[in-house]
Amino acid sequence: MPSWQDFQPFIVTGLAFGGIYALSGVGLVVLYRATGVLYLAFGAVGAFGALISWQLIHAAGWNQWLAYLVCVLVAGTLTLAYGFVFGAVLAGRGSLVNTVATLGLTLLLLGLMDLLWTTGGGQARAITLPTDGSGFSIGQVEVTWTQLIALSVGVAITISASAFLRLTKLGTAMRAMAGDREITAILGVPVRRVAAVAWFGCGLLAGVAGILLADLVALDATTLTFLVISALAASLIGRLRSIMVTFVAAIAIGLVDALLTPINSLSSYRDITPFVLAAAALLFLNRGRLASVQPGADPMAVSTPLPPAPALPPTASQRHIGRRALVRSALTVALIAFVVVVLPSVLSLYYVDALTQSAIYAIVALGLCLLAGRVGLVSLGQVAVLALGAWVAARLLFATSLPFALVLLTAGLATMVLGTLVGLPALRMSGMYLALITLMLAGAITVVLANTNFPNGGSGFLGYDATATVVPAIRRPAIAATDPAFLRYTLIVTVIMFLLVLVHLHTRPGRAWAAIRQSEAAALAAGINTTLYKLWAFALASFVTGVAGGLLAGASRYLYSTQFQTQDSITLLAVVLIGGIYTLRGAVIAGLLMQLLPALTQNWGVSDDWLLILFGVGLLQTLITAPGGLADQVPRDLARLGRATYPVVRVGARVGGEPR
Repeated sequence: MPSWQDFQPFIVTGLAFGGIYALSGVGLVVLYRATGVLYLAFGAVGAFGALISWQLIHAAGWNQWLAYLVCVLVAGTLTLAYGFVFGAVLAGRGSLVNTVATLGLTLLLLGLMDLLWTTGGGQARAITLPTDGSGFSIGQVEVTWTQLIALSVGVAITISASAFLRLTKLGTAMRAMAGDREITAILGVPVRRVAAVAWFGCGLLAGVAGILLADLVALDATTLTFLVISALAASLIGRLRSIMVTFVAAIAIGLVDALLTPINSLSSYRDITPFVLAAAALLFLNRGRLASVQPGADPMAVSTPLPPAPALPPTASQRHIGRRALVRSALTVALIAFVVVVLPSVLSLYYVDALTQSAIYAIVALGLCLLAGRVGLVSLGQVAVLALGAWVAARLLFATSLPFALVLLTAGLATMVLGTLVGLPALRMSGMYLALITLMLAGAITVVLANTNFPNGGSGFLGYDATATVVPAIRRPAIAATDPAFLRYTLIVTVIMFLLVLVHLHTRPGRAWAAIRQSEAAALAAGINTTLYKLWAFALASFVTGVAGGLLAGASRYLYSTQFQTQDSITLLAVVLIGGIYTLRGAVIAGLLMQLLPALTQNWGVSDDWLLILFGVGLLQTLITAPGGLADQVPRDLARLGRATYPVVRVGARVGGEPR
């Protein structure tokens, strides 16, 4: 165990990072209180500004402080522009929709930064503030002026924001807008002007945080973008309301993370700190009641029809139509599966693997479509569930001789149990809070899996041998040992998973889920056990995702923790929304977008960074103009084109003055 002297330098580091997390968390809280938007692009905007300042210093020869000022102004202007354009368009759509929309800006900026500032040239990028080279000593601990500035700025922003909200007319208007934006506007408050101040101020803080983190951590787009999670965790602990609680939580996260560093047995797990603290705080603060959302509100409320399934028992004719729809859907899936199964005979192994991965991720997207599109429970933890399913399957395939199908079933059951256990406390929340706590839990699981590693044929419970020089491949079923055969096997399992979900949607659970999504209060009044059916949805979505993890283990043959990142859940949600979260066709489209489209672009020599930009723009376009995604938009556009090409003329209409 390290001594007290060993911890002292890390206390200074923790306080410095805590100050940055505090100023970031305060910016998130103030913007949320004024606009109802949780700005998840905070880190990406700060990283973009920091990279621009680096470019100005090293390529254009600008003065350092002037370049840093440009960084702050760029971040503020970019955030203000987003608020004016997209914040105004999406106003009234609900906090969750507005928050998800900021993920579109995040993906767009990530792709743009990777495209403009690639690391392929081997050029190391770093920002070094002039205050790094000097400081003072406290005992035997050296403190740089940069570290002191980081903490001081966090304290100053916290005090200033608290005083601003309480003592100024503009702050009072922001607090009023947090209560009811429409009533505030009726009372004569210029809500757009107040919101603009909040957007611009949040952007300025993002620029300051980007510069400080680029100096203290690294000037890397992805790293800086997702360091916002620590600030997000602090603001969630403050329930997106209390600035002082957010400050205390930010300092605590910075200190705990830093103090774990010198402890060898725990240092590799220190990245789990914000996830665990935020999840624990959310569960404790929301015990016994839902988070602050309106009863019965649709957390994905956008301009789209509600699911057609009725809450009341269907009539005989309705049951007949439901059976016909089920048969038609099953035949459609079977036909698609047949056509794709034939393709392995003519496609190269490159595209066979891409189609296999697409089918697997279609199952993952299916689970998200079920939860979010049919029940209204938005989860950002599906990639973590996929990783757990893959881990369980890999361990069983190495340690036992169980048939592959039984291994898939076991992996699905294991993740189903996990999904149910996670669902029990998570059901105290809904809407944005549910999405964020699943993101926090997923982040914690991802960190644990990254440190325990995936099984590679070793002994013991974990099945990992760190000394192994030759890692055996994960076995496949005997009937699907080759890549084309495994594609066929995967497609059969995919069809079974889709049919399993279809059966649920066209029977009693589906009608209950439709009622819950339409109005939870009305569903309770109708006698529906909402808790039971929500847990049922979590269990089913986790089961199919766990089965997908087992298929992924067989398809990949080698599993590594780098294959499963916390941010992948964010990309998955964006792609599923683009594909169409309200229909099962959307899950198929999402699987193709996630895996087949990148394979095509790589084969064509197109950078993957363009895909991030495409997904970011596509997400924003989907939320604004086509909430049903491509699965709904494309058929509608084709039908509109058909009507324009072959106009329908009603009987009795006059054409050229003559009746028909």
